[in-house]
Amino acid sequence: MAASLQVMRSLAKFSGLFINESRFSLTKSTKVCGSWHQSCYLSTDHPSMPKKPSSVYFLFIADVRPEVQAENPDAKMSEIGKKVGELWRKLSDNEKKVYKERFEANMKTYKIDMEKFKDSITADEWADIQKERNDKIAATKEKKKRREKRDRKQMLEREGKPKPIPTNYAMFVQDQFKDNPSVTIDQCAVLWRNLTAAEKEAYKERYKQARADYDAALEKWKKQMIDEGKLELIETPKSLKKSKSKKKKPAKSAKKKKRKL
Repeated sequence: MAASLQVMRSLAKFSGLFINESRFSLTKSTKVCGSWHQSCYLSTDHPSMPKKPSSVYFLFIADVRPEVQAENPDAKMSEIGKKVGELWRKLSDNEKKVYKERFEANMKTYKIDMEKFKDSITADEWADIQKERNDKIAATKEKKKRREKRDRKQMLEREGKPKPIPTNYAMFVQDQFKDNPSVTIDQCAVLWRNLTAAEKEAYKERYKQARADYDAALEKWKKQMIDEGKLELIETPKSLKKSKSKKKKPAKSAKKKKRKL
């Protein structure tokens, strides 16, 4: 199982896929032969439920991987995956079409078997299976989202991005913990409310100065990233996704104006 999982990881790395290791399942749409196939091999606890067929690309992997491994017995799994990916990219459209037709035939059989399976169980059982599947998809997406957020944060730290500064109230709380480590957040809130206007103004001025220093350091860091060609680091993940979607979006064809009668 461990060896098979390593193979899947390596192949996924070079084919743009994401492997859900907890279920040994594929959970991302894969673009193959110009069309999208949603490949969710989500295992269920029902023994009679038919399994979704392998995608076009994984049919190709099953055919060529043994030969590639035989020709490269000392190669690492990552190297095997790279070689398989190169072979796939070299295939002609007609050769890829063969795998696409195999996939479509398998999918047709799968749909027939799935209808038979749905007829053999109750509506409540099917609802439970659907809920389990949706929960797994949601959990996988959330896990991936957290990992991407963590990885980006670590990458920004490695690149020396200035850390955000605390608010004036957070500065006050930090001071309280320095003076009395056993103080609680609720106690800090009470102490803050009891401060005089002048004392609060002092924290406000500290924040303004810290903010000015932070903004200056951040602008300097951004300029450095631009000079190094690392523009993706100074953009937020949301803005990156928007810019990518705009590039992929095909230009709309100009509509012919209707002649007035």
